[in-house]
Amino acid sequence: MNPKGDRIRIIDRAEKFVRAGRLNEAIAEYQKLLAEEIPDPTILNIIGDLYVRLGEVNSAVKYFRQAADFFESRGGSSQALAIIKKIIKIAPEEPEHILKLADLLCLQGYTREAEKEYLRAAAIWRRQKKLEELIPVYEKIVALNKENTEPKLYLAELYINQNRSKEALIQLNEVAELLLSRQEWDKAHSILERAQEVGPLDERTVGNLIQVFKNKGQAEKALELVKKVAAEAPENLTFRYWLGNLLLEKKEIDQAEKIFESILAERPTDVRARVQLGKIYVLKEQSERAYELYEPLINSLLKKKKEDKAIGLLGIVLSSPTMPLAALEKLADIYKARNERANLEVVTRAILEEARQRKLKEKMYAALADLMELAPKDEEVSREFWSLRRELGLQEEPGRPPTETDEEFEELLARADIYIHQGLYRNARRILENLALQRPDDERVRQRVEFIDKARVEVPEEELVLRVEKISAIENEIEKRPGGARSFLSFLRETGALDEKVTSAEIFHGTDLLPLTVTQPAEMKYYELTEKITEELAAIREAIIHQLQKGRGAEEKELAEIILEFKHQAKIKLGLEDYETHFQLGMAFLEQGIYDEAIEEFMISAQSSEKALESCTLIAEACRRKKDYAEAIHWLEKCVELCRSDAEKLHAIEYEIASLYEKLQDRQKALSFYQKILSWNASFRDVAKRVAALQRAS
Repeated sequence: MNPKGDRIRIIDRAEKFVRAGRLNEAIAEYQKLLAEEIPDPTILNIIGDLYVRLGEVNSAVKYFRQAADFFESRGGSSQALAIIKKIIKIAPEEPEHILKLADLLCLQGYTREAEKEYLRAAAIWRRQKKLEELIPVYEKIVALNKENTEPKLYLAELYINQNRSKEALIQLNEVAELLLSRQEWDKAHSILERAQEVGPLDERTVGNLIQVFKNKGQAEKALELVKKVAAEAPENLTFRYWLGNLLLEKKEIDQAEKIFESILAERPTDVRARVQLGKIYVLKEQSERAYELYEPLINSLLKKKKEDKAIGLLGIVLSSPTMPLAALEKLADIYKARNERANLEVVTRAILEEARQRKLKEKMYAALADLMELAPKDEEVSREFWSLRRELGLQEEPGRPPTETDEEFEELLARADIYIHQGLYRNARRILENLALQRPDDERVRQRVEFIDKARVEVPEEELVLRVEKISAIENEIEKRPGGARSFLSFLRETGALDEKVTSAEIFHGTDLLPLTVTQPAEMKYYELTEKITEELAAIREAIIHQLQKGRGAEEKELAEIILEFKHQAKIKLGLEDYETHFQLGMAFLEQGIYDEAIEEFMISAQSSEKALESCTLIAEACRRKKDYAEAIHWLEKCVELCRSDAEKLHAIEYEIASLYEKLQDRQKALSFYQKILSWNASFRDVAKRVAALQRAS
């Protein structure tokens, strides 16, 4: 027996019957071929066509559907789609087949066309009054277009009719939140009133109503609502928390304090209430109490390696006019562990200032000792450190002769700095070598010697005379001044001489010096930071107090965000139309991992037609990094609309969408996008491998 030969003979007989118009005999012959282990979809399709010619629609649909299902199971969604369209031509009022068409269109990425087919099927079922069949259809419609409110509202009503209140509330609140994002307050209010009818004590509904009232300038109504629901559900701590927040915003601090204390009494682990209560203590200038409240939470965050959130809480405490030393020391410990020397220096200087105001000399000494290592060039710190050391009666360090006074040391160091600035390295080295013998561990001496070693240049013989004359001029200038070398060094700094190279004669106007024309390496600069730090701390304090008064969720705030909030007013001056600047800000935020701020900037730059595509792409990238893959897909779909005329860009974006669907474990949608790209260019990236892998997995 030859199976292949038998098949050929059967097909020949069937075709003869077809030519003779004996369609039933032809069908009988073709059906013999379906006895094989794997049915042939081509034969199924032929049988379906023959039944169409006989006018037997139901039989035709049966065989067409078998062929379509076979193609779909093997990843041939395009062939399946073509056959389903044949079914709909002969059975246009059958919603089951229309839904299959819509499903296949989704797989192919034709979401708009799919939505139309879903709506067509839903319309037929509404006419047939099969309302129970509508829910799964509308669930698919809603999933396709999250910004279309009408299907969501219809689905919500279907849920309500089926006593599925929980699902109805989800849809109603999603619509309300979409309207809130569009600033359509009245429409959102109307939807939320319907949601309240369904679930009067639903937290999400109440929370959204609070936002509506606030945006409409009706804070009293928000407070009235929350008082009502809190009274009806006294066990609901979320309602009580919102009530505390609204009272805090209304400056009714004592009432808010009682509410947050009651929440903590029932649930000591409630982070939100603990943070808000701490903010109240800060507003009442009880910063020590606030730190005591936050300390367990801060320690817990540090154990979990969430240093940034711990810093945010410390920032709230330190916004008080009186900064607790314990909080400053905890912040210093964090920066020390993270090796953030610049931040550590700022905090250590704040510790020094607080300790100085409280006349805590031991803490002053500890802070000064740290600053000696953090800011070795700060001469004021050095002087205060050695003076306090003597005042405390501490022994001199080994290698420091007791006969050498600090004043003499600082005078010689200033003289060395002048020589370094003027390029007289040999003279400076001699002074520094002597100072090193007196204080071998002095960091400032060591740094200057290292600088000279790196900056040494060969002096031409013809300039030696000029050098000698210059040394004499410097010595004369130093001797003329009552304060000696340090006085002359201060003069050079005040005139800006130390901020420029020594080639400008104007720097030395009014002195006996004539600067050399030899180009020297860049000079070291020494800055007085005390005033700057005081300004920065005041600015940070002001920003945090502003944040406290706004009542935002500070448990999620980082110190960097607090500072960004303070700088927001400056950013506003850019103007919304300065799209390029907003775009660059977004790039900076994205690179630093500050994704929400990046998205905010890119949303502004996306309003420019020139920046729209790139901005939407970067918003999607920020969402991807946040692992919000669904939102990333949403923005990439906007990109698709912007670049339909550019096939290369279009398919690159579709590739990204497919990869995100893989992240969401939605293999079918991922496969449909990859197959679309494959049909355009089989060599595009690794699309062929991805299609094969997904087909094997399914």
